[in-house]
Amino acid sequence: MSSSVRPVPAMVRAVDTIQQAGYKTGVITNNWIDEKTNKLMTQFLNRHFDVVLQSCQLGIRKPNPLIYRLACHRLEVQPSQAVFLDDLGRNVRAARDVGMTAVRVRETHQALRELGTLLGVRLAFEKTDSSSSSSHVSLKSLL
Repeated sequence: MSSSVRPVPAMVRAVDTIQQAGYKTGVITNNWIDEKTNKLMTQFLNRHFDVVLQSCQLGIRKPNPLIYRLACHRLEVQPSQAVFLDDLGRNVRAARDVGMTAVRVRETHQALRELGTLLGVRLAFEKTDSSSSSSHVSLKSLL
């Protein structure tokens, strides 16, 4: 099963900003399909993330704990050094269960505010991009 999605420009800018701040970035996807071409967005993902894990290639899907551990392994970080974002509660809970800091994405600017606070990085977002804060923690990667 796959669904079509479009990259959210504010999130893409945030990933680029986070990388410029020295963090490693990764993406765990249960198959990201381009709406226009109906093809996996592998090139786009590889351009913006240090590590890309696609369930269609691995045979492991979120929320299986193995995929989160594999992401940390490939990023060369411990789960406690990673922050994970997802819009599905079960995926957020699974990331927390393996020891990651996790943010549930309800709206773009809410998630970016939480993420920016966690990382100690100012992330720009637009009001139109579609709000919570946490204390700064020492993290080495973003998933």
